[in-house]
Amino acid sequence: MENNSRSLGEKNAILKAGGKVAPYKQVNSFSDLEEAVKEIGFPCVLKTRQDGYDGKGQIVLKGKRQLKSCVALLKVPCILEAFISFDYEASVVGTRGTTGEVKLFPIGYNIHKIIF
Repeated sequence: MENNSRSLGEKNAILKAGGKVAPYKQVNSFSDLEEAVKEIGFPCVLKTRQDGYDGKGQIVLKGKRQLKSCVALLKVPCILEAFISFDYEASVVGTRGTTGEVKLFPIGYNIHKIIF
């Protein structure tokens, strides 16, 4: 796993713990994006693998014509995910102090409404 792939590490941890994630592929170039779209299909979401949140660093793709709009985002490592229906997104936030203590905050449930 690359240094700049926090979201890949998170997905692998969820899978290892028995959870489920949307189908995904790592994307490092435009040709990677084209190959990932062939496998995952539309609609899908291209996301930066680090520092993206609340829609920042994300592009929802509904069709092949939108691929060229992804060029700027592909300047950083990305991940392509299938766009799936879900009831909610659960957010787990944790912190680690300078002495190594870990604090986990209560799970947050986020409701998303996207209109196509």
